Amino acid sequence: MGQHYNAFISYKHAELDNKIAAQIEKDLEHYHIPRKLQKKTGYKRIERIFRDKDELPITSNLSGTIEEALLNSEYLIVLCSKSTCLSTWVEREIKLFLQNHPRENVLTVLAEGEPQDVIPRILQEVEAERTKEDGTTETIMQSVEPLSCDYRIPRREIKSAEVPRMVAALIGCPYDELINRQISLIQNRILSCLDTIEKGQMKKDLFITF
Repeated sequence: MGQHYNAFISYKHAELDNKIAAQIEKDLEHYHIPRKLQKKTGYKRIERIFRDKDELPITSNLSGTIEEALLNSEYLIVLCSKSTCLSTWVEREIKLFLQNHPRENVLTVLAEGEPQDVIPRILQEVEAERTKEDGTTETIMQSVEPLSCDYRIPRREIKSAEVPRMVAALIGCPYDELINRQISLIQNRILSCLDTIEKGQMKKDLFITF
């Protein structure tokens, strides 16, 4: 049994994709989970993210290291760009992950383009059974919409909304609850700073009086 990972980042080794994949890893590992949610979820932080930095030859198979990391990762984060559909490896990693994990454990991150154009087809469709008029059943492909985070928007919005969206999924917490805790934490910090400033001013006024 290899090392356990919170998530495996699957992406095409292209310039934009490399940059955003590294940013996702940094965003997740530096995210501060509110203390009350640490107790509730059991996660103090997200610190085990697998991101393969080497491009594999197109003719080879997935390496043992990657296969083991996929098997031991709770979630798969698929970075979606115009290059994604050109990657043989991204599709192979998705297929291998889905052999051992539910589809709900796959997250997509939009780097560019429109969702229908950049999200791999395997994540946009799922097999379903349909009953025909004569009572027999047939297998059809049904459209599904995977959980997506948007890294196409301004950086400030990514940090305030999209990173928490990923974190909420990884720690098994409702998104709204995490956002509310995050807002509460920021408000408490502001109040603490104002209180410190006010006390400092009072001491200054007292010193001047004497």
